[in-house]
Amino acid sequence: MPASLAVELCGLPGAGKTTVARLACARLDAAKVSCEIADRDISAAATSSLRVRRRVVSALRETTRHPLRTSAAASAVLASGQSRPRDTAAVLAQWLTARDLVAASRRTPGVHLFEEGVLQRLWTLGLRSDHDVSQLLWRNLDPARRTDLVVVLDLPAAEAVARLRGRRSRHSRVQQLAPDAMLEELERGKRLLDDLVAGCPVPLVRIAADPAPELVAERVAGVLLDALIDSSVGQ
Repeated sequence: MPASLAVELCGLPGAGKTTVARLACARLDAAKVSCEIADRDISAAATSSLRVRRRVVSALRETTRHPLRTSAAASAVLASGQSRPRDTAAVLAQWLTARDLVAASRRTPGVHLFEEGVLQRLWTLGLRSDHDVSQLLWRNLDPARRTDLVVVLDLPAAEAVARLRGRRSRHSRVQQLAPDAMLEELERGKRLLDDLVAGCPVPLVRIAADPAPELVAERVAGVLLDALIDSSVGQ
């Protein structure tokens, strides 16, 4: 069994990444496999001050340790054409934080699940960009900062709208839109996600985002256990 396995969940808002990650971790822990939510300190459930502090620390660490890669990432984000300088800075900080957290996870044994990993960050960047820079950022990302596996929670855009409209929390920017505009934005997001998945250089598994998160978590946990076994056999 490998010392560590870094896995990210990705999908449209409403796919249930947070709930599925928590339930899948609980299933793995019950099977005596150590599992953590590796990006919990920057998730929507964390306080705003904690998220800001974590991102600042990660961004500074990446900039100090890897100045050339950070400079190249900054150039790519700038070339994406964000609407405001503030957005450019925020997207870059999020990207550097994801890099730092994946690298850190590899130093600790067990399964490390990311709710907002590398691919999801590229998706967020793409939604707000005038130009596609995903391949530039993939090339800029050394293997130590890529997850070992991506699990895509597939969800039709119309179903994502229904789920988001039923939520009390308002963590997603799309939830501020009117229903028709929300559907249009999520359909665009689904096309973008499919394009990113097609160009993803990391092993990938797609799982339908069933309305019952317990069932999805069971399937995800099974995929992770299989990945651990395959890695162990390959050693």
